[in-house]
Amino acid sequence: MRNYIQPGKFLTYAHNAAVTPGQALLMGALLGIAANAYAANEPGEYAVEGVFELPAEPAAVAGIGDKAYWDPAKARIFAEAAAGRVVVGVFAQAKAAGMPSAAVRLNGAAI
Repeated sequence: MRNYIQPGKFLTYAHNAAVTPGQALLMGALLGIAANAYAANEPGEYAVEGVFELPAEPAAVAGIGDKAYWDPAKARIFAEAAAGRVVVGVFAQAKAAGMPSAAVRLNGAAI
């Protein structure tokens, strides 16, 4: 297949601010997880598929398979849609109220 480029589990992206390893970052409709530390405007590798533990709204409650919404203004996962939030995957484990993080399976594409 001559037009094949890559598996697509990681994408290269240059963010306009410094990034730390494991930091979640919205790239259009994709949530990417930084593989390493990158300086501002430095191209880096971001995972866009897989299951990651991400900061979550502590009050959020979700079951496995429920949609996970990223709020870029608050830099965390929510269990419900609202203005400005982007569906980035599904909850990979149930999330109870009070938990500060959630296991989320990134979908690797806009839903």
